[in-house]
Amino acid sequence: MDKAQAAQWFERAARTGSMSGAFYFARFLTTDGKHSESIHWYKQAADRGYPPALFRLGLAYAKGKGIEINIRLAYKYLEASKKDGHVFALREIALLDIKGNRGFKFRLYGVLELCRAITTGIYFGIVDSKSDKLRG
Repeated sequence: MDKAQAAQWFERAARTGSMSGAFYFARFLTTDGKHSESIHWYKQAADRGYPPALFRLGLAYAKGKGIEINIRLAYKYLEASKKDGHVFALREIALLDIKGNRGFKFRLYGVLELCRAITTGIYFGIVDSKSDKLRG
């Protein structure tokens, strides 16, 4: 199966309401540089609580990829993903805090959370490397 066929299958799955289909179609669009188009599909999966999509949507808001930067919404989606144990969401929140996005008092907290993200990532990498907690 080539890249175009894979995209068609992911889009078909996304249009039938598959959370993971929407996520993977959005990832395909993102990888293809179509950030604005991917936001719709990340939102479809995120609205249904899919942690990797919540992470990607939060990251898009944090970095302004395909959508205007909105740190408040970035935290909202990243925190929702983090609640499900998503390792990369934990890392991104830590990095935003280290940069001072929530004020000075959160900088040290960000350093501690970054250490936690690293150790959690190592743990899941060893125990369950195919976990949704590691999908980004």
